[in-house]
Amino acid sequence: MSEIDKKILLLLEADDERVLKLIYELYFKRLVAFSIEFVKDREIAKEISSDAIFRLWQKRNQLLENSCIISYLLTIVRNLSLNYLRQLKQETNTISFSSVYDIELHLNYEVLADSSWDILLTHELETIVNDVINALPIRCKEVFLLSRNESLSNSKIAETLNISVKTVEGHITYALKLIREKLLHYIILIFSIINYFQK
Repeated sequence: MSEIDKKILLLLEADDERVLKLIYELYFKRLVAFSIEFVKDREIAKEISSDAIFRLWQKRNQLLENSCIISYLLTIVRNLSLNYLRQLKQETNTISFSSVYDIELHLNYEVLADSSWDILLTHELETIVNDVINALPIRCKEVFLLSRNESLSNSKIAETLNISVKTVEGHITYALKLIREKLLHYIILIFSIINYFQK
């Protein structure tokens, strides 16, 4: 368990509401980026991510002492994204496949609804992320690891590496783009394999 998870769990156990600010700072952008890949709407993704953090707070007494916070939050975001797509599907009666957008939403719904989702929250997900990070250009990797592992602000990273904040933002944006693309590709691949063997 990471030191950050330990700190968050201790604050949750103590019913300390300051933990919400910490969780938002650490994970909100990651949750939004994850949700938006499925719901394709930034405002909806923000609402889902905020709701996920609030639900984590509500269920704080049910968390195991060795819980992985980001995995727990991703599971909630997955469920809420699925609920949104399910509701959207019901409201429109059926997805028309009249556009690439409709087809993608349908595929996203099927992927999220698949019971084999747990695969994505095991070591494979972390392995994929680490593979992408290790393949990044040296400076980009350095910036991203300071942000991800050390939880440093963009301004602090810029100061540490003697580069501009804009450069830091560019490196992080590039890294996150590659990670999102890789994870989405993996999700679709897993769904395709599962669907093939279920025929």
